[in-house]
Amino acid sequence: INTGSGGSLSNSSDAYNFTVCDGNLYFITGDNMGYPQKIYKYTGSGEPTIIKESTYLKELVVLGTDLYFVARNGNSDPVANQESLYKYTGSGSPTALTGSDLLYVDEPTVFNGEIYFSAMTDAYEVKLHKYNGSTVSQVGTTDVCYTQPSFKMDVFDGKLFLGATNGSDGYEYFECTTAGSFSMIKDINTSGDAFNYHLHNGNTYDTKSGTRIVTTWGEIFFIANDGTNGQQLWRYDGTDAKKLDNVGSEPWYVENGNYCTEYDHDFTSWNEDITQLFEFDGRVFFQGNDGTNGKEIWAYYPTTF
Repeated sequence: INTGSGGSLSNSSDAYNFTVCDGNLYFITGDNMGYPQKIYKYTGSGEPTIIKESTYLKELVVLGTDLYFVARNGNSDPVANQESLYKYTGSGSPTALTGSDLLYVDEPTVFNGEIYFSAMTDAYEVKLHKYNGSTVSQVGTTDVCYTQPSFKMDVFDGKLFLGATNGSDGYEYFECTTAGSFSMIKDINTSGDAFNYHLHNGNTYDTKSGTRIVTTWGEIFFIANDGTNGQQLWRYDGTDAKKLDNVGSEPWYVENGNYCTEYDHDFTSWNEDITQLFEFDGRVFFQGNDGTNGKEIWAYYPTTF
């Protein structure tokens, strides 16, 4: 795609976010040190074709036979140049959805047949928004998390699971119903935030402890900090959220009949908190440091085996 030669970054295509939509493969490339970025479409034969070029592209997501993504309208400065949610029907040019031209549009997520996403308003408040197929509207008044770089929304038990604050209990994990009602699943950190989340210079959010959210065995797993034990693995069954005690403290251990084991790969030690959550084959994989073996890969088995 990038026809330059040599092994430098400037000669790399840097393709990522591979997504299949309506029988075609889509992906984003950086082409030259990240700018300009392009979305390519590959039909299975011939050469990939460009459907969109921008200084900033991200988050390919599929709803039905349509492809949605976020693009910046201008240069690389998100404060001076708003972002929009775009829709591509498979032919012609992608179109920006009216009303989605906001700051920090991020993490479009399919929920109840609609596209939900977080975005910053003119008042520098991050709110949940949705696109219902014809219009973009704000969902409730609750402050939610700007999800980039690592905090992710997910759908669980017919509700949208995300980070938010009610203005008094810090940033915690919330559920949002299709009616736009927010409820905190548990006040995990009663003296602060369940994950590090703060505002820089009035316009840039940082989620240093943000995490992927994964679902398996009818439960949702996430990482949270209760203010005492650091970042730990938690599970939520739709009724109650519980911390998995001693995860990462021993190479093998049993917790309520469930097993966790260490996958012995040598990583440079970073901290003793749990990070990098992922689900595979019914198991929850993550990085953790037990204080003895350094930063290793662990797997949690949600059921006895």
